Amino acid sequence: MVRALLTAQAIEITSPSTALAGVCCLCVIAVQHSNTAGVVVFDVAYGILSGSYVAVLPAMVAQITAADEMTKLGNRSGLMFLVAAPGALAVGPITGRLIVRSLVRHSLTLQAAGNGSYTGAAIYAGVVVLFGSALLLAASVVFRRRARRRPVAA
Repeated sequence: MVRALLTAQAIEITSPSTALAGVCCLCVIAVQHSNTAGVVVFDVAYGILSGSYVAVLPAMVAQITAADEMTKLGNRSGLMFLVAAPGALAVGPITGRLIVRSLVRHSLTLQAAGNGSYTGAAIYAGVVVLFGSALLLAASVVFRRRARRRPVAA
């Protein structure tokens, strides 16, 4: 029973913090051309909030694996990383293209990239992180239903 409560709490804490990290990504639009203090506040907030989903996801896979299914833990961890890999590989080129597109639209050269706009990249990052938060919320609902149907071993 205690294990089920701890696991549900880990998922339920990670989902809102991931949503707040997505909102932080969208808020960077407001501070991208402001003073250094605004960027530092964003960096600190995003660093704290993103740490929850970056560090806790592999541990959550272990926590949602039932005690009698621990032999499948390696498969489930590998599957989690397999599902995450295409997004991790695609994010660099996609955001790079959005930034270069912004530079071309504003008729800037790559040498003047400091004057470019990261708005498209920030919107992309925010939407993707918010979508990931929604998936975590769905996983939380599924896990709660599964925990109600099957008693957890002590």
